[in-house]
Amino acid sequence: MARGKVTGAQTLCMRGYLLTDGPENLRITGPQQVTSGNPISLDCSADSVPAPTYQWKLNWTVLEFQNNKLNIQQATSENAGNYTCIVTNSGTKLSREISIYVTVNDNEPHSENRAVILAAIVCSCILGAVLIICATFLIYKRYILPMKGQLGQSGDRGEDPSRIYYNISNISEAHPAKEENPYMGLEHPSHNTYSDLKR
Repeated sequence: MARGKVTGAQTLCMRGYLLTDGPENLRITGPQQVTSGNPISLDCSADSVPAPTYQWKLNWTVLEFQNNKLNIQQATSENAGNYTCIVTNSGTKLSREISIYVTVNDNEPHSENRAVILAAIVCSCILGAVLIICATFLIYKRYILPMKGQLGQSGDRGEDPSRIYYNISNISEAHPAKEENPYMGLEHPSHNTYSDLKR
């Protein structure tokens, strides 16, 4: 009896018969996240004697790939899902499978990034509104409020013109102005003056 080790599986030769082993140590290598338009490349491997056969499934749909490598040139959203590699020992027909989930991301920002951008826009709007309110309050306090105070003080100190004219008109009615005779200085003295001197 001879014992040998081939690719991790054991073979036993006894009286001309070849005993098989595997598949074992199944593994899939490749990216689990792919951007839309980029290729998807997966590699399935296992230890098996004799060499195994491979079959691929995507979400339980059998694919045309019949070897251990799966290649998609340009990935789309339809290519996202659960990829299953089925490894079958060609001698014993024993099958085992292993799966990997591949996500295909759009070229647009992820939903998380969109949420962050939206939150930033909302915060910017709120901050802008607060700044506008503060600026308006400062302008009102520094310029408009002092002007209102000055106008109020000038109104308190001033007199009502209607009252002034009213008083003047009353005075005019109570004491009418006497008209002076322009020839008063040229008038001849009355005879009474001489009469007084003779006495």
